[in-house]
Amino acid sequence: MRLITVSLGLVLAASVSMAYAATSGTATGGADLPIVAVDGPGVVITSCSSSQWLTARETAGPDTFVLYGGPDQPTEGKFQLADGINPDWGGGNGLPGGSYGGGPNAWIPVDLTDQPVYWHVSTFAAENLNSNGAGNRAMWSGVAAGDPISASWSNPQGYGNGWNDGLLYESPAVADPSVGETVVLNFFFNHDTEPGYDYLNVDYDSAGTWTNVYATDGDNADTNGVLQPPGVQYSTVGATPIVFTGNDFGGDNVDQIRIKLSVTSDGAWSDQDGLWPTSAGAAQVDDISVSSSVETFTETFEGEPYKFNPDKSPFAGDYAEVYPRLTDIDPCRDNLTPLMGFVDTGQLIRNGPGLGGDLTTGGSTSAGIDYGVIGNWVVNYTGGLSFGQVRLTNEVWSPPIAWDLPGIDDNAVDIAGAKIRFTVWSHLPLFNGMFYLWHVRSQVQGGEFNDWTDRNFVYYGGGVPVWANIGQDVSDILQAGPEFVQVALACWDYADVFAFPGDRATPSPAFDNAAFYKYRVGGPTFATRQIYTANDGFPISGSIDVSTQAARDALDIPFNMARDVNSGDLVNGPGDSVSVD
Repeated sequence: MRLITVSLGLVLAASVSMAYAATSGTATGGADLPIVAVDGPGVVITSCSSSQWLTARETAGPDTFVLYGGPDQPTEGKFQLADGINPDWGGGNGLPGGSYGGGPNAWIPVDLTDQPVYWHVSTFAAENLNSNGAGNRAMWSGVAAGDPISASWSNPQGYGNGWNDGLLYESPAVADPSVGETVVLNFFFNHDTEPGYDYLNVDYDSAGTWTNVYATDGDNADTNGVLQPPGVQYSTVGATPIVFTGNDFGGDNVDQIRIKLSVTSDGAWSDQDGLWPTSAGAAQVDDISVSSSVETFTETFEGEPYKFNPDKSPFAGDYAEVYPRLTDIDPCRDNLTPLMGFVDTGQLIRNGPGLGGDLTTGGSTSAGIDYGVIGNWVVNYTGGLSFGQVRLTNEVWSPPIAWDLPGIDDNAVDIAGAKIRFTVWSHLPLFNGMFYLWHVRSQVQGGEFNDWTDRNFVYYGGGVPVWANIGQDVSDILQAGPEFVQVALACWDYADVFAFPGDRATPSPAFDNAAFYKYRVGGPTFATRQIYTANDGFPISGSIDVSTQAARDALDIPFNMARDVNSGDLVNGPGDSVSVD
């Protein structure tokens, strides 16, 4: 296949730290970078210009080395067998990697919405709750230091990215579901999450719909960071009452009182990546009291069984597949070989069934989409096996790639630059809310892989649908001197996060021809975004007055006054600067 490098037009640049879907807010303000529309995938400028001139393995000189993929490798990163016809995940037997039997060279599909349950009974940060004192047991949504889950976290205890962690109460059947009632709920809690994006929530099941009555972010520590007794008492926070009017109870038979306490977090800024470290994240709850027509009790978590129990949260499912062919509508080029995508053809979901027992969605289509795989199916945009409770967030992870090639040609310490390349079918209208992403991570000798890292961008196809060759320099976001590196390619449905309609999709994104290069660098690697270089700007928002010299002078931007690039403030702070990593 012959492809040329093209511009994707626009990139939606954000911290990928998004708003809680149950709120009406969008991902602006707060602690994260506001959403910014900038040009193309080349928005990051690095000091290593040689990365723009990488060559393939068979012609590589002493400065550039192909660690994985490239045109002379018939199977690496190409999702095919050596014949170039039969699809394969890379393990040689057509199976994906991980627990699916594809072998050590196979790519691994991952459903990021399929999360473990994190709520558990602990004494961590529970001493202050209801003034119970040392040794008090409470339910904690978090991970302790030393837990294998947090082994690679920047902050070894607390909460992570992409959580939807539920603690569930289900009552016995009410006597008469046609009679309404008000349920009285109270408890004591601590919370410590990223403001504006990660939340402790209270919901109840009303005729099959989870209705939010309370959501809180930030923390309840004092100015010295101390959690003071008795914590926060739920009855004092002004939450919406839990009211049933009749024939609107929850459960399979619509005759139960079901209450859920949950911790939700977005795609970044937590203890996991260290961008928002906490001391008590994410939440502790204790002495939960419920009063209803069915039963009245107080849950202290001092002895089992519990009335409130950790509960598996809904998940969308893993839709990644390798296809023999994807027809397209790019008038200038075609991909005639196997490739990987996330289309919902009605297949049995490999990590199913969903919590409702469903094995498949039956497939997804969109009006006007008449290409792709047989049946004109598209990526699922209705929450997959959760049927709207969460949004599809699928990735595929490459096998570990050895940094050190056989021989000594690539052993010089200055051969430390790194770049990834891949081909993507980009037909991603912005208002569909469907994006493609990439990440990298690395492992130093004797250590674990660190967390996935990228430029905090989500990408969409801003122009006409195209096959695009994407190159990204990743020199500055890998650990120094790694033993292994890894690449992830992803499809995230973030329509709810950005408040887009999200009521249709295409067969995009689909990926092919993934490769990883390393190259010689002349010094330290610096990276900046184009909007972080010196730019003209205006210190005053609104009309521009140039009627007098004094007014014109007021428009000058001093270079000796650094601008504010990450407060989330809506106030325009005058100043210009260069910001690099």
